[in-house]
Amino acid sequence: NYDTQAVKDEMFATASFWLEDVGVDGFRLDAVLYIDEDGSQHQTTPGTLQFWQDYNAHVKSVEPDVLSVGEAWTATSTVLQYVSDDRLDFCFEFDLSYATTGAVNGADPGYLAGKAGQVYNLYPYLQYGTFLTNHDQDRSFTEFGEEWGKARAAAALYLTLPGVPFLYYGEEIGMTGSGAHENIRTPMQWSNDWQAGFTTGSAWWPVNGNYPARNVATLAADNGSLLEWYKKLIHLRNEAPALRRGTLSVLGSSMDPVMAHLRTYEGQKLLCVTNTSGVAQGGITVSGSGADFEPGDYLLVDLLDPSHTLAVTVTEGHAIANLGLNGHATRVYEFRSASPVGDRPADLPR
Repeated sequence: NYDTQAVKDEMFATASFWLEDVGVDGFRLDAVLYIDEDGSQHQTTPGTLQFWQDYNAHVKSVEPDVLSVGEAWTATSTVLQYVSDDRLDFCFEFDLSYATTGAVNGADPGYLAGKAGQVYNLYPYLQYGTFLTNHDQDRSFTEFGEEWGKARAAAALYLTLPGVPFLYYGEEIGMTGSGAHENIRTPMQWSNDWQAGFTTGSAWWPVNGNYPARNVATLAADNGSLLEWYKKLIHLRNEAPALRRGTLSVLGSSMDPVMAHLRTYEGQKLLCVTNTSGVAQGGITVSGSGADFEPGDYLLVDLLDPSHTLAVTVTEGHAIANLGLNGHATRVYEFRSASPVGDRPADLPR
């Protein structure tokens, strides 16, 4: 009963213990909507919102750099209350996760494009958590009908969009699971050894039967695997300031299955394009505004495959034409040089 001061005091003392004695850097806070019920109102009551304000003031007084992420499983408009008025640092963005998986399953990123722009503009700058599915939902690879291409496209979308990305263990190797929580939280599949390398004893729950083929050791040896794709995306995000800290501009696309967005930070400008369908798309035109593209000739370099370069012209209408993408493919193009486009200098800075 969080209306009882002694309960709040004890919980705050517990938080202090983990911060001071154990030395944790932050907390993932479960079911933040349901702290203080008010009659028949169970979610987002005034008492709940006040509690998180008091909680945040306490933990910041103990450790100013502590990080708090909340699980507010509800609509964006309500989640915003939990990252406002000095409450939590950020929360998971469930509506955006549904939009991402829906874009890939429907081969249509139209709703995702709108949602990504809305979320970016509503929250404090980059202050929301992005993900595909979590430990309470059917696993993403199951949601994608165990199609590797869909999994690759979904990973590329949320790891090139703004926010703080989270990866649920096993998504990067195509672990499956649905229904009861136990089936979604099966032991991690590390190798094709006994118990998938999870334990030498008896696992708390049976290992998924697909572990001989879907495990870290096997997929790490395959340069074309989903695991290696995740590694490539994560390394790129770590290395590219525009993906971590950059602004977002959602662009128009002449092909319905293609999502295009621009990430910009200081001197780096990245054009991210993803084909959400399994069918190759050619003759793609992406369009923005004057703030997005300055007309002229440019050399684009795909940071996911630097051997792929492209000379393009940004028209007076702020558009780039004749792009192409294979099925479920992604390009992250960096603008490297302005007009006139010639041979790429060997020492051109990234």
